[in-house]
Parts: sequence; C-alpha cells; structure tokens
Amino acid sequence: MPQVGLDPSGDEDPDVGTKAAVLALTERLTGVRLTEELLTTAEYHVGAVPEEPVRHTEHRPPSTGSVTRP
Repeated sequence: MPQVGLDPSGDEDPDVGTKAAVLALTERLTGVRLTEELLTTAEYHVGAVPEEPVRHTEHRPPSTGSVTRP
C-alpha cells in the first residue's frame, strides 16, 4: 500500500490522490492495466446488500426477470 501512496493506518496524505492510489493498488493486485477505455467500455454487474437483515413473512419464488440498461 505505501508503494502506491496509501497509508495502511488510514491517514490520508493531502499530496496523494486517493482515487489514483486505489486504481494503482488494483493494478498491482490484479496485473490488469486500468485504462480509461477499459473502464468506460467494461460491463459492470452490481448488487446491493442491506445493512439490516430482511425479514420475509411469506415464501416467494426467486425472480426470473432480467434487467436491461437504457
């Protein structure tokens, strides 16, 4: 982490761009060069995890619908 400008203790250096440092760390860990083209043309899959458990009162089968992007 220090090699890319991040402090493991969490202290931020005002001279280091945190986003750039995180991308540099990602490149070092994965070996994949993160270019603007790669980031803009990539397909992203995301999900949300609620902070509190969701309580279901009835059983519902899983959704089979798909989500499309505009």
